Amino acid sequence: MNSLHWFWFFVLAALAGRAWHTGLQAREAAVRFADQACRLRRLQLLDQTVALKRMRLEREPGRRLPALVRIYDFAFSDNGLTRQEGQLAMRGMRVLQLRLPEPASPPIPEPPLREPPLDIPDYKQPGNVVVPFRRPQR
Repeated sequence: MNSLHWFWFFVLAALAGRAWHTGLQAREAAVRFADQACRLRRLQLLDQTVALKRMRLEREPGRRLPALVRIYDFAFSDNGLTRQEGQLAMRGMRVLQLRLPEPASPPIPEPPLREPPLDIPDYKQPGNVVVPFRRPQR
């Protein structure tokens, strides 16, 4: 192989490495965004990961060259028992769209801020059968 072949080989290898690296960065950003979106909606991101479903070229308004749009799927749960699918579309490191279906179960009501104190009867009252535990005196 002459030197021109080696040159094109290294150019292609560098481009492939760059594409792989930007894909990893986009995936990490998608995981962070899906986790944040689930937390804001009181959902649980399952498996703490996203899966690349498809990639497509899409033209941005006002730009000549098309940009790569990555679409990721992820699983979440609203109650810890069910598993639902969400979808996230990203162009570069920017989120274009987030799709989450409606929760399957009714939301869990929030506990009151302050619960009333428990009514515990005094063990010294007559008729009470509660025997307090005391350590023996030495």
